[in-house]
Amino acid sequence: MRFLRRILRYTLALALVLVPTAQANRNVIYGVNDVSFDSYWATMGPAIVGLGIDQIGVWVRWHCDRDAAPSWIDSLSDNLDAIPPTQAAMVQLIGHPACTPHTRLERQRYARAARDVVRSHPNVRELQVWNEPELWFWRGTIREYTLLLAAVHDALRGTGVKVLGPGFSPSGTLAWSSFNYASFAADVRDYYRASGRRRQILDGFAYHPYWGYERKPTRQIAKVLNAWWEDIPQCPPARGLRFWWTETGKEGTTPGVIQSRSSYWSSVHMIGTPEQQAQRVAYIAWRARTDPLIVADFNFQLVDDRDPDRWQSGLYYIDGEPKPAFYAFQAAIRH
Repeated sequence: MRFLRRILRYTLALALVLVPTAQANRNVIYGVNDVSFDSYWATMGPAIVGLGIDQIGVWVRWHCDRDAAPSWIDSLSDNLDAIPPTQAAMVQLIGHPACTPHTRLERQRYARAARDVVRSHPNVRELQVWNEPELWFWRGTIREYTLLLAAVHDALRGTGVKVLGPGFSPSGTLAWSSFNYASFAADVRDYYRASGRRRQILDGFAYHPYWGYERKPTRQIAKVLNAWWEDIPQCPPARGLRFWWTETGKEGTTPGVIQSRSSYWSSVHMIGTPEQQAQRVAYIAWRARTDPLIVADFNFQLVDDRDPDRWQSGLYYIDGEPKPAFYAFQAAIRH
C-alpha cells in the first residue's frame, strides 16, 4: 500500500510541473534550507542524494557577550564541521535577538565571525546576513542593518562569497511591517549619500516568498529597488542584482495528526494538504526557473519538525517517508 501511495504521489507531482519552459531561465540554484543539516548530517545527507539539489542552506549561530534568554537559536551549531567540504552551502549567520549588533565594534565582531566561517569552510558559496530582520529576530534599526551589511561585505572582500540580505519574510516583501523592501531601499540610498561609500554592500537580494512569488510582486520589488538605487554604487536589478529565495514552500498536514497553532507558527504560513504542498513547491520552482530576476529557490526544511505545532514544510514526514512535495521538487529540478 505504501509503495502504491508513493507511485500515485509521484504521478501527481510530475503532472504539476509539466508546464511550458521554452523561455525558461535554467540558471537557477535549487536547494533545501534546514537548520538541522549540520547537527544531523549523518541521516540528512543521504536523504538529499536522490533529490538533485545544487546546494543546502545551513543556519550558523553567532555568539555575543550579552546575556540572552534561552531560545531555539541557542541550539544552532556555531560551525559546519559535520558537513563534507564537497557539499556546496549557503549560510545564514544569525544570533539571538539580544545579540543584534548596535555599535561599530559589535558589527566588526559579527563581520569577523562571517569571515572566519567562509575561510574555514570553502564550500560556503553565499552568506546571508541575519534573517528576517523585520520580525523579532532583529532588535535594531534599519540603518544598523544597512551598516552591518557594509561591514560584512568589506570583511568578505576577496573570498568570492556572495553577501545576501536582508532575508525578508512576507512581512517585509509585502510591506506588512515598517521595515520592508521599500524602507530598506530608501535607507541604503541615504546611507550611500551620507557616507560617500563607493563599493557595494549587497550581492543578492534575499527574501522568503511563502506568499508574493508571483510576477507582479517580484516586479514591484525590482521597480522600487531600481528607483532608489539608480544613481548609487549599490547595483539594483536593472544593473545586475538578482533575487535569492532563501526560504520557500508550504506546510503540508500529516495524515492523522491534529495541529493547534498559535502566535508565530500560525500567522506566517498557510497550511494545506500534502498534495497542495506539492503543488506549491512545484509552482514556485517553476516560477524561479522562468523568471530571469530569480537565481535561487531553497525549500525550507528537508524533514518536518517533530513538534506538530511548528513547521511542517519539509519534503519528508518525520518517519522518513517522502512526502508528495519531495517528488514534486525532484521533478521540478529535473524538468
